[in-house]
Amino acid sequence: MTLPERFEEYCREAAAPYGVSPAVHPDDFMLQRTIADPRFQGNPRQAAIDFFIDANSCADNFCGIVQKVLGFASNSAMSILDFASGYGRVTRFLPHRFPKATIVAADVHPDAVRFVESEFGVSGVISPIVPELLETPRQFDVVFALSFFTHMPHKTFGRWLTALHRQLKPGGFLIFTASGRKPFGRGGRDSELLDRYKAIFIPASEQFDLNEQEYGTMYVAPGYVIGQLWQYVQAPIVLLEENFWWNLQDLYVVAKR
Repeated sequence: MTLPERFEEYCREAAAPYGVSPAVHPDDFMLQRTIADPRFQGNPRQAAIDFFIDANSCADNFCGIVQKVLGFASNSAMSILDFASGYGRVTRFLPHRFPKATIVAADVHPDAVRFVESEFGVSGVISPIVPELLETPRQFDVVFALSFFTHMPHKTFGRWLTALHRQLKPGGFLIFTASGRKPFGRGGRDSELLDRYKAIFIPASEQFDLNEQEYGTMYVAPGYVIGQLWQYVQAPIVLLEENFWWNLQDLYVVAKR
């Protein structure tokens, strides 16, 4: 994708209030979606501003959970794995929020991992497609997977829970989101269908470079997620809040005994 004229300038302007790097990659899927949003047609400056506002809001949510719910201080020498980090939309904020933390970003796209490493000063890991092949350089206090399980089908949902839970230190926490009743009910769908079937996978997503059977659109009732957690990792749930993220995705925080 070719960025709009002067877009990098707009990104520098948009990033300045947060003190973070303004670097963006033209292949960043979330960036592409923001630029293509009908609200910002003909106004790339506002698209850049919205991109950074939303990313900062996500960082605020994450930091609030880590500090207020999990009890980590902002100056803690903790370790964080930002999984399915893409081109670092949220990752760029984490070194500023947790300056003493060890931060590792993981994504299936090698170019994204290289970009995040070079621009945001964090380590990177190329994620495999097969959950059991995931290897990271260490175990972590916190593993964060935003909008990842919103795409995983039943055949890999629990396996990815296992793979990410395995990256935690004893006493660590897995933070992730999933699409539940509210997003399923958008567009005129009957939300009671999700209560009946517990999980509904649609083999389609807006990220066209990934196999739609492996990365599609997944809707899950909380009972399904609880069942998967019990079946695969027997992990206690610290927090479950429906519609927490963007007033849309359900939030789950899981501990490692």
